[in-house]
Amino acid sequence: MLRRGQEYDLATRKVIQFDDRNFINLTTSVLEKYCGDYRRIRDGNILNISIRDNELFVEQWNDYSYSIKAESEKMFYASRFNLSMEFRMSGQEVIGFDVLTHGDRFEKIE
Repeated sequence: MLRRGQEYDLATRKVIQFDDRNFINLTTSVLEKYCGDYRRIRDGNILNISIRDNELFVEQWNDYSYSIKAESEKMFYASRFNLSMEFRMSGQEVIGFDVLTHGDRFEKIE
C-alpha cells in the first residue's frame, strides 16, 4: 500500500526507495539559491537551509538538522525521513518548496 507522497515506478512495480534514486551534484553557486529561511504555511514554523560540505542541510525549529540530496535542480530527497521536496521557482529565484510526502508547503522568507 502506498503512503501519501510515496513515488511508484510502474515499470518495476515497486515503491521508489533511497537506493533506487539517482542523485546529482550541483555547484556551490547553484546550491546557494536554495539557502535561507522558510516559513511553513500551516503553522508559521521556520526552518533554515544552508550549505555544509557542498550539500544542503535543513535545520528545523527544534535544532535538528539533516541533509537533502538533489535529484534535479527542483527535486530534493531527505533519506532520513524518506521524503521528497519540490522547490518552487519564479524565474531563477527560489520562492518556496513543497514536501510531497506530507503535503506541507513552505515559503521563502526574504
